[in-house]
Amino acid sequence: MDRIFSILILGGFLIKGTICMKTISISIEKEDYYMGEEINLSVKYKNETKSTIKFKDPIKTWEVSLRTVNSDDNVEDVHFGKIFYTKIREDFVRATIEEADTVELDPGGEYQFTDNIAKRWPEVFIPGYFTLQVMDETNDDMTIYSNQLKIKILFSEDSPPALLNIAADTERTSFYRRWAMEWLQKIYPDFILKLPAEDEDEPPSENDENFNMQQVDHFKKWWAEKRNTKQVRVKIENINKGYF
Repeated sequence: MDRIFSILILGGFLIKGTICMKTISISIEKEDYYMGEEINLSVKYKNETKSTIKFKDPIKTWEVSLRTVNSDDNVEDVHFGKIFYTKIREDFVRATIEEADTVELDPGGEYQFTDNIAKRWPEVFIPGYFTLQVMDETNDDMTIYSNQLKIKILFSEDSPPALLNIAADTERTSFYRRWAMEWLQKIYPDFILKLPAEDEDEPPSENDENFNMQQVDHFKKWWAEKRNTKQVRVKIENINKGYF
């Protein structure tokens, strides 16, 4: 049982409704970030009833998601629970939802987790203003919403090293490495990695990866020489102008 029947006050009007047995609150360390910086989102669940409740661990549950709304009112929902894809044969891929442990909360008890959302979904947190909110849709009859938080993200001189770490990370998928490469090309167009096409599952070949590491080294040297030049500062300013 996930909910209790009650009287709910909304916007000064008294209406019959339901109040969820658990509530969600979120918090972050600050409001201003640079692109590529860690954004550690703390999510707290609380048992608001006088009985013990059980639910799936939210950080591994597909029905629990983070909603972001940018300054253009574009909405994007990303899910905490993962889906794993296994290629069975050439024309068939099996999708498996991540298994979640059971959380048990005594009356008034709290359960909290923290996730670096900028590392998990870097493509979401580009320059701009964002509103963050966590949604729990594990109950078909009611969606639980957390409080909202607002953040600002700038492309700064700290962003290229952070993006380069993603581009150079061989544990990352080609999607994220290409994404980081394309952002770095905004300030250094010669930075080109050899990565598989987006529809290919195979990692880069050994020769391609050796080439990629050379490109990473070239970028590091270029950045050490050029980061404080007027030309680079203007490029960074122009990137941010496109989002503010």
